[in-house]
Amino acid sequence: MELSAVSGTFNMAHPDDYVRRQGVDRLRVLAQASRELGTSVITLCTGSRDRENMWRPHSDNRSKEAWSDMLHTMAAAVEIAEAFDLVLGVEPELANVVCDARRAKALLDELRSPRVKIVMDAANMYNPEHGGSMNDLLSESFGLLGEHIALAHAKDIRMDDSGSEFVASGQGAVDYRHYLRLLSAARFQGPLILHGLSEDQVPESLAYIRALL
Repeated sequence: MELSAVSGTFNMAHPDDYVRRQGVDRLRVLAQASRELGTSVITLCTGSRDRENMWRPHSDNRSKEAWSDMLHTMAAAVEIAEAFDLVLGVEPELANVVCDARRAKALLDELRSPRVKIVMDAANMYNPEHGGSMNDLLSESFGLLGEHIALAHAKDIRMDDSGSEFVASGQGAVDYRHYLRLLSAARFQGPLILHGLSEDQVPESLAYIRALL
């Protein structure tokens, strides 16, 4: 078994500084163990101002204060990554402070650290506020982040009048042929991780992606 990455995700934008510092302390413990676990990649998400659920959007997520707190926490995470020779893979999430490719690129530009890379997930890039097609949005995301991808996720998103939900690859709106072409054009050769599915869906999802590859 090969371990491609471990999740170090905590709420990096939590409004309580104590909660953020606890997350950093725990990240340091995980960083110390990562090499023994067999990986040099820790994945992170940037969090929400929601105190109870970091996967729930909050009206203050776009505020300067939320960005500042998240950036300060991320800087502490970079120091840990440098100390233990690790890469941090940041995954944009619609409900988080870093909610799309543009804000992810802004984060990379501010940190300017080779330790910080991107976890690309096509389903996460869907934004109902975007006026163009999902393929256009995905192409734009790769234009901004393609050279910085450390890890890619393979899940899908299903949308209807009641909202959206994440589903197994090939069961939703993501054009996987387009997604895989973009990964290839970006010369991505890292892991592509099945995500957001049940165990009994793995064979079908894996066959779907392998057929396209």
